[in-house]
Amino acid sequence: MSKTYNSKFSYGLIILVSIVFLGSPILNLVRGNAGIYSTTTSLVSTIILSLIIHMLLATTYKIEEHKLKIKCGFFNYKPVKINQITEIRKSNNIKSSPAPSFDRIEIKYGAFNSILISPQNKFEFIRHITDLNPQIINKVYLKQHSNKITKESVN
Repeated sequence: MSKTYNSKFSYGLIILVSIVFLGSPILNLVRGNAGIYSTTTSLVSTIILSLIIHMLLATTYKIEEHKLKIKCGFFNYKPVKINQITEIRKSNNIKSSPAPSFDRIEIKYGAFNSILISPQNKFEFIRHITDLNPQIINKVYLKQHSNKITKESVN
């Protein structure tokens, strides 16, 4: 069974990225420095910002054929085999990843690999993954009562 999970995203992250890319061009326009250089810089900044926002909003995690397929905008990550996933845990790590929210989970797989993701419905996502591979150490929640998930962290 194939299922796609949309990524949760943070408005704060979008605002921060927008300020970084549009702050200088807006200041130049306000100060009256609307020359060809400022116009070009504004145009390039707006294009780059549009691509970044597209990546943030078009991030998905698809479970298909016992693989986790991660798509971030135009980019596809190498699929992660679900039988190689060893652990899932909460993370507040801010390193670059296909997780456009600060509410992240870390998936450890293989010998030393890990990836940070932020599915909108992380508990449903984790249940789906752990149903396919019951050997996964789940540090996000431990208890399940009659198909109702009780959130309980082991951190």
